[in-house]
Amino acid sequence: FGATRKGRRADPAMARWRGHRLGQILHFGLYSLAGGAWNGKSYDYAAEFIKESAKVSEADYNALTARFNPAHDAPAQWAAMATTMGARYVVITTKHHEGFCLWPSRLTDFSIAATPYRTDFLGEYVKACDAAGLDVMLYYSILDWHHPDWHYTLKTDADRAAFARFWDYCTKQLLELLERYPQTKGFWFDGTWDESVKSHGQWTYELEQKLRAV
Repeated sequence: FGATRKGRRADPAMARWRGHRLGQILHFGLYSLAGGAWNGKSYDYAAEFIKESAKVSEADYNALTARFNPAHDAPAQWAAMATTMGARYVVITTKHHEGFCLWPSRLTDFSIAATPYRTDFLGEYVKACDAAGLDVMLYYSILDWHHPDWHYTLKTDADRAAFARFWDYCTKQLLELLERYPQTKGFWFDGTWDESVKSHGQWTYELEQKLRAV
């Protein structure tokens, strides 16, 4: 609905999305290498939560970047797969809770640029989907286990100062995504359930306005 809307949206963008009917959501990141298991033990919860489920240290988890090297024809293959299944739009994780970015963000070293793949996986996927006639929406997790300024709750002035820095980081990354991928039709946000975010409705409102203005 959006922070400034009431009732059912009837604008052209929403009508287009409703008309698509079928879409595909892809979760892809460092956790894909673990596949729901760590040190020989499987974890039943969602595979993308393996860092938390298995209590993996920051150093051990970050080491996965040295092994992250997807096939370079994967973006085109995935776009073709979505088209074959009849999808009209796709949603892909740009950054999940782990904080790893599938694009070479200017704002962090924890990205595809630090892997053997090196080039812009997200950009190649967006380009392939655009060529296949698929609308692309970008999943972005606000919650970020990797970023030192992420806080679940804000109890002190230091906490609040850190979270202000973190929110600036998120805002700049989202604007960066729109700058790099103007084909983007929308965002899919996740990880907004913690008190640190819920207590800052004004920030989420302002973020929405900034993204709509681009």
